[in-house]
Amino acid sequence: MARGDQVVVWTPGNKKSAVTAIQKKFTDLGVLIKTKIQFEDYNVLIASPILTPNSILSAAPHMPVIGWVHENRVGVMLAHKTDSIREALERVGRFIFPSADCAASYHSYLLEFPPEMISIIPYAVAEPIPCKHAPKKKGVFRILFVGSLYPRKRPSDLIRAVDGLDRDQVECHFIGEHEGLDPESRDLIHKNPARFVLHGALQQQDIARLYRSADLFCMPSWDESFGIAALEAASYGVPPLLSDLKCYEGLWKDGYNCLTHPVGDMELLRAYIKLFMDNPNIRTRLGNEAQKVPKDYSLKRFFTNLDTLLTSPILRR
Repeated sequence: MARGDQVVVWTPGNKKSAVTAIQKKFTDLGVLIKTKIQFEDYNVLIASPILTPNSILSAAPHMPVIGWVHENRVGVMLAHKTDSIREALERVGRFIFPSADCAASYHSYLLEFPPEMISIIPYAVAEPIPCKHAPKKKGVFRILFVGSLYPRKRPSDLIRAVDGLDRDQVECHFIGEHEGLDPESRDLIHKNPARFVLHGALQQQDIARLYRSADLFCMPSWDESFGIAALEAASYGVPPLLSDLKCYEGLWKDGYNCLTHPVGDMELLRAYIKLFMDNPNIRTRLGNEAQKVPKDYSLKRFFTNLDTLLTSPILRR
């Protein structure tokens, strides 16, 4: 829009009259939201082949399509099972992936795709919000998990690891929708509400206050495409404890700006939490190094990368 382009969000089949919070963010910027469009009025479609394959299939005969893929191995699994997703992947003329690892996961779908039409554009990390930290009792060690609580992110590993700690002064805060949490984890949370706090979805200001009060960020996922929450936490100086995923290569270095553990290793996860609790100097050192990482992922850099792509030739297969 800064270049004078018109941007329209196309929501085919959306019959809801109420404006959602995210839709309001678009409309406040002057972006139109339409349920029906005339394809000849537009120059390019940017859409997710995993989440909106039918939109791509409808538009591809009429305009160039950029497929912006946000899902890593989960997306590949869905593509294997879903004809429309596979067809949408074939109709994309140019791809955007948030990381090289994410692009590599789709190797079998990109064997004949021109390499120059594949762009790696990492997500942007917003500047930390100036605010006070959320209240916290003296001596409490606060762990933060930010993201929807469903199996891919393995929140149950963190819940069980923290439940097994032989410490009293520890809190584990979860920010995000939690409908996908398994019954055993819910039972552990309900038995110890002082230790486990489910916040649900929060406004950015409230998330920032919790970041500022956190001693440790933990994300034991089995799959991520980029891992934006870890970078957000790091921007506030919170050291990350992460599973050792390939998408983190080049971002996070074990023992230098984070600690990592094999996916599903709850014993090591618990041991590393204890290490962070018992060693404030290590927390500070890793947190200081972690805080340097998000500076390479500014909004300015993101928009420059996206603008370069949009002004380059866009091919349609």
